[in-house]
Amino acid sequence: MKQKYKSIMSMLMTIILTLGILGSNLIVNRNVSASEENKVKSETCKVKVRVEANDHTIVPETELTVDNFDLAPYGSKEKKDNKAFAIHALIKALEINNIDCKDVTQFDSSGCTYIKNIAGVKERSVGSNDGWMYYVNDKYATDYMNNVEIHNGDSIVVFFQEDYLKNIYTWFENKDMNVKTGETFKLNLKGSKNDISSNKEVTAPIENAKILVDNKELVVNSQYITTDKDGNVQLKFDTPGTYIISAVRFDKDKKTRDITRPYCKVIVEQGETILNKDTLEKFIDEAQGLVDHSTVGTESGQYPKESMDKLSAELINAKNLMNKSGVSQTEIDAEVVKLQSAISVFKDSINKTQSVQSAIDDVMIYYNSILDNQYKTFDFITTLALRRAGMDTDKLVQKINIYGMDNLHNYSRNIMTLIGANKNPRNYKNKDYVSYVEKYDYSKENNSEYIAKAVIALDMAEADYDKAKLVNILLSKAHEEGNGKISFGNIVHGYEDEFGEETEDEYNASIEGSIWALIALSNHKDIGNCNNVIEGIKKYIKAQQKENGLIGDDSSNTSLLIQALIELGEDPNSDNWNVSIDGNKSTLLDSILKCKIGNSFALNPKSSISSDVATCSVLAALSDLRYNTSMYKELKYRDTATPVKISIDGEKAIHIYNGQSSLITAKTYDYNNVVVSNTAVSWKSSDDKVVSVKDGTITGISEGEADITAYITGNESIKDSIKVKVTTPPVIDYSGRLKNEIEFLKYHYKAYKGYEFLASSAAVVSGLDKNEVTNNIYRYSKNNTALQNAKTIMALLGAGLDPRNDAVREKTNNYVETLEKAQSFAEDNKGKFIVNALMDKDSIEAQAWCILALDAAGGKYDKEAAVKALLTMINNPDYKNTTSYKSIKTEALALAALGKHKYIEGAQTKIYELENYLKQKQNNDGGFDMEAGSTFQNSPVATAAVVMALHVNGIDPLSFQWTKNGKTVIDSMEKAKFKGSDPSKSGYCQGEGLDFENSEASYYAFAAYVELLNKKSIFDMIDKAKDPKDDSKLIEITNESSNPSVKLGNDSKVSIKAVNNSDNEQNVVIVAALYDESGNIIKCISGEKIIKKGDFSVLNTKMSIPQEGKYTLKAFVCESFENRKVISNTIDIPIK
Repeated sequence: MKQKYKSIMSMLMTIILTLGILGSNLIVNRNVSASEENKVKSETCKVKVRVEANDHTIVPETELTVDNFDLAPYGSKEKKDNKAFAIHALIKALEINNIDCKDVTQFDSSGCTYIKNIAGVKERSVGSNDGWMYYVNDKYATDYMNNVEIHNGDSIVVFFQEDYLKNIYTWFENKDMNVKTGETFKLNLKGSKNDISSNKEVTAPIENAKILVDNKELVVNSQYITTDKDGNVQLKFDTPGTYIISAVRFDKDKKTRDITRPYCKVIVEQGETILNKDTLEKFIDEAQGLVDHSTVGTESGQYPKESMDKLSAELINAKNLMNKSGVSQTEIDAEVVKLQSAISVFKDSINKTQSVQSAIDDVMIYYNSILDNQYKTFDFITTLALRRAGMDTDKLVQKINIYGMDNLHNYSRNIMTLIGANKNPRNYKNKDYVSYVEKYDYSKENNSEYIAKAVIALDMAEADYDKAKLVNILLSKAHEEGNGKISFGNIVHGYEDEFGEETEDEYNASIEGSIWALIALSNHKDIGNCNNVIEGIKKYIKAQQKENGLIGDDSSNTSLLIQALIELGEDPNSDNWNVSIDGNKSTLLDSILKCKIGNSFALNPKSSISSDVATCSVLAALSDLRYNTSMYKELKYRDTATPVKISIDGEKAIHIYNGQSSLITAKTYDYNNVVVSNTAVSWKSSDDKVVSVKDGTITGISEGEADITAYITGNESIKDSIKVKVTTPPVIDYSGRLKNEIEFLKYHYKAYKGYEFLASSAAVVSGLDKNEVTNNIYRYSKNNTALQNAKTIMALLGAGLDPRNDAVREKTNNYVETLEKAQSFAEDNKGKFIVNALMDKDSIEAQAWCILALDAAGGKYDKEAAVKALLTMINNPDYKNTTSYKSIKTEALALAALGKHKYIEGAQTKIYELENYLKQKQNNDGGFDMEAGSTFQNSPVATAAVVMALHVNGIDPLSFQWTKNGKTVIDSMEKAKFKGSDPSKSGYCQGEGLDFENSEASYYAFAAYVELLNKKSIFDMIDKAKDPKDDSKLIEITNESSNPSVKLGNDSKVSIKAVNNSDNEQNVVIVAALYDESGNIIKCISGEKIIKKGDFSVLNTKMSIPQEGKYTLKAFVCESFENRKVISNTIDIPIK
């Protein structure tokens, strides 16, 4: 038993010892496992990723766990250890959203470094400066995505920017919010831009950005919701749900988005519903008053039955909604807009006296004509009158005159001026004019006119002042004139005369002051003896009426009286105010209309000089007569409210040509006729087959007529329309004018006997003797710049001479070879032509002319490198600060150079940009100005450069699209024509208004006229002294495969690009052939292609490569399947 016990104990001890050893090992192993676990954690992280295109979301914010998976399948050539990078997060986010990141057509990251394409949104698809960028935690990332390590909690935003020079990265400070329905909440939009010069982040609020909700522009009460100057925006939702908030903003040209799309998720839960019907009830009462007290009929001052029916119908709708249960605040607000619009339309429909409306229209022509006159400003009467007559408040505010000196009269007038322009008189440029007038000590004021204007101003400002006190002060200034007549004027205090005696105070009655008192008292008939004083004033004024019907023989006072009578609710045309002239009744209106001179008014009919005082006073009276209400009662300051009216600017009937586009604009107005900005306006055409419309841009499609309608988005009942007539553009023969100008220049060059640059080809094409031109070619003495070499090439080609073999002073020059050898392949200047570094390296013009000259001469150069260098230069603002940059001329020459190379990446996009740029720069004479240092108007050089550029790109410079104000490039260049003392001194000046010939202007104009007459580019008309064609260079091919090499045993994708460098269209066969060690073709894939001159085609195919052996893969182009003659270079594709 003991032995058994010992055995058992021994076994137990062994087990315990073993377990102890194992235990320690387990602990060690467990520690190792924990360490490795931590190591694994260091290789993975949880991050948020969002991918934004320029106009839509590709990947919504997605939270995901990322590790450092192998990037080799995605094209990466380097391997990183134990770290996750931004590129890992992007690829995983894209693949979760079904984007195949191994397919270069869906995702092109240049080997996980430089992003070119995500889901079809490609670099250079929008503009020359577009591309993909990314930020981490709302901060600029300074390296490629495969070099930026990411960590737990990071936020990665990848975005496409339309122009990196303008773009600002934006974000909402709150990215997740929870609110209740009906609850107003605030978002703040910040923006950050990396300053390239200092490499520092600049952060600021983003203003005027339109808010997007679920990728749609947010429209509330027909207005776009935008951020304020501090980047803030107030939002509210009435319906529960989850909403994604973003924003968009365009640059000042409204063509390029200049901010990235920010992100905020808002979860809205049901809250308590509180309805506000007060506003609707207020307008129901107003509409009811109009229905009850307006007269339907056809006479002046009455309303059409149709207008009354429409107002009554909308009134019924509003009343029904008031009594309806279960309505939302949104429905109530919408009905307020509809009812306001109905009231506004009804008021505008009043039958107007034709003579009144005609006079208003004429005066408005006068005032519109002086809007740009900086010496003309608008006082309070003018501002109120123009506002009442319909001038937009945004125009008025630019012209208002605000008196600076602090006194009662100035401040009262300023209040009325500001109300006329709908600016707040309590807070205009940090000044409160109303408070000053309210607190003024009127006991010291002796001028009753000033007190009267103060009462009117305070009433218009809806001030809470002691009305009884101030009105009684005004009444105390009444002066008995006898026979019940009462006047108002001013008291001139007595003074001590030269004998030391005090003179008595003197009262001066004022017709104008009395009428202002009449207007002021009309609103306070319940105070004191107001009614008696009013009657006394009218008697006094009547006594001042002259035989011609004018008050005081003054149209200004007469107009003011008309306003006063309307304010009193009396008829200005009543017999009490009529006079008899030659037995005919003459009203106050008749009397002032007799003072009309053209589009303005004189003070009396005998005067032949118009008066600003009379004109604005008459307009004020006419405007009140039109509506039969007083502007002093109707006009108030109101915060800009919901738009209830829309009006298309300009004529109501316009004419455009088939194919022509034109921008039309519309303004919207609130209930107080104040212009409302940020209104959401939609457009439609009654016949899209005749004329289309998009965002206000109309385009003629075919002959006919159609109505273009602008309406407030979400409310088609608020609309305005114009009629558009589309016709075929006329065919205009300019040949006679062109021949005259060409003959003029031919005489000049025959006398001058020197054919520089473009003059050579223009002279030969226009018919001058080629020998004459050949013998007088102008050569530069040294040709020590790339531009001089290019110009010499063009001069020699134009005369049929060989620029590769030009014998001068026992020396043979090859200018083509000089440029070919001058093309740089150094990294900083790759593709540039540099003969003289100082002159050539930064010159866009030199680069453009080198490309044009070498193309004309059939030069052998790296076209892609040269064009990409030109694109880099024209896209970089730094190059535009050089002395060689000549704005329009330089941009046009770049456009010309790109015209033959549209197939090169980025070229076509830039061509569109440059065409648009030049169209915008066209002046009112149909041509272009030279903007470089000094500005030359109607520059023949700049204009001719544009002509050349347009022709190269297949655009007719004399088409109606390039005609402005009925004028063409011919009209513009002719303005710079100069006739000297003899033909050798005649020619063209640098611009309009100069009196000396300029050689550059003359030869550019000569080339342009020749092009315009022949309707083709000068480059297509010159003799091209090229080397004999090497058939193997007709087609140039390159390997465009995503992988430059292929692998044994793989099905490899092969992409071969073929460019047609010949002068004709080519029907060819592109071949990819696999050779064995003996040089035998064992596999061949080919495709027949038709390639136009200057164009390209691509063969995309798959080639199965055997698993073992030595092989060669070649690509080339043959003439045809039958004729195997190779007409291209041959390229080898490595096999590994």
